[in-house]
Amino acid sequence: MNQEQMTIYQSNLVVFDEVKDVLHSACHEEWSGVFLIVSDNGDGAGFSLDHGKIVDAGYKAIRGNEALPSIKNIERARFFFEQGQSALPCASNAEQDLPDTAQILNFLGINVVDKTAAIADKPSSIRKVMVVDDSRMVRAVVKKILAKNNYEVVEAVDGESAIPAIEQERPDLVFLDIVMPGIDGNEVLRRVRATEFGKHLPVIIMTSTDSLVEEGGNESGRLAKPFKPDDLLLKLDENFLQNESNAA
Repeated sequence: MNQEQMTIYQSNLVVFDEVKDVLHSACHEEWSGVFLIVSDNGDGAGFSLDHGKIVDAGYKAIRGNEALPSIKNIERARFFFEQGQSALPCASNAEQDLPDTAQILNFLGINVVDKTAAIADKPSSIRKVMVVDDSRMVRAVVKKILAKNNYEVVEAVDGESAIPAIEQERPDLVFLDIVMPGIDGNEVLRRVRATEFGKHLPVIIMTSTDSLVEEGGNESGRLAKPFKPDDLLLKLDENFLQNESNAA
């Protein structure tokens, strides 16, 4: 997908914590564009991002710092991200100064941890999980959920890059999308299972349609899209507990 034309969206209403998770990932991954939010009562809000830095905020006709309390009080919303856009359509009055991005995220209830400190404090026994998906939004959401639960997360953007990455990174578990350009998830799973390392590697298929998963693929489990954070974490726990039981 051409990054200059990237558009991602969540058309279903979700709790605002999920919106904040994606906003945090967008800042962390240094996205540029407009992050639009539509609350459950139809009010428009959003942020302008410049390489991960929040440079503008709006809620209905309110702009800048004064918009933040109203955004914080949203309970459920849909959200959209448009790469290459810069202006907020929901804001009309004069732009105001904003705190820095970390302060904005903390105000919204998003705990921003210093990257250097996080690496230094990482326990040696931390488990590594790979997410393979051509959707940048899906990777960002999964990464955010797992990072909050003390997993190390590595990514692959498609099936072609996933196969050597799995061999190099040696993850403890893989979340694998089925529908991807080029090599799809079914073929990735076949090739991974043919390797010595991948023979017993836990691989969880992510799909919105079970019929796309080939029978006899020998996956370790399936995660239906769209998923909630608890669903994803449950799949991890089930697989790791099963592996520990088998090892014992």
